[in-house]
Amino acid sequence: MTREELLHELMKAAGLSRSDTAKFYQGLLDVAMAQLIDHGEFAFPGFGVLRVTERKAREGRNPRTGEKLMIPSRKGLKFKPYKDLAALLNPKRAEAAQAPSQDEPSPGGPEGGTIL
Repeated sequence: MTREELLHELMKAAGLSRSDTAKFYQGLLDVAMAQLIDHGEFAFPGFGVLRVTERKAREGRNPRTGEKLMIPSRKGLKFKPYKDLAALLNPKRAEAAQAPSQDEPSPGGPEGGTIL
């Protein structure tokens, strides 16, 4: 989805003008970037958390020549969705976690009686 497509969908969903939607979108980006730089994470309530991660320097190889070289450390981002979003993405997994397993025997044994 491009920026323009996202703005269009936000306009329809929120009933805002194009300029208001663009201001909101830019404001959200500014806040997210500032939080990531200052605090190392940005929580998007109801959606998930973006966290800054540090990748260590490591040794690599040039695929053309096979020459060894050092790949410098760098920062990246990881996203962890909140449980509600993860459940929407994996509905069968969420149902399995809530429903009791059919394979487990009843507490009283296979006949349901009390074990002495």
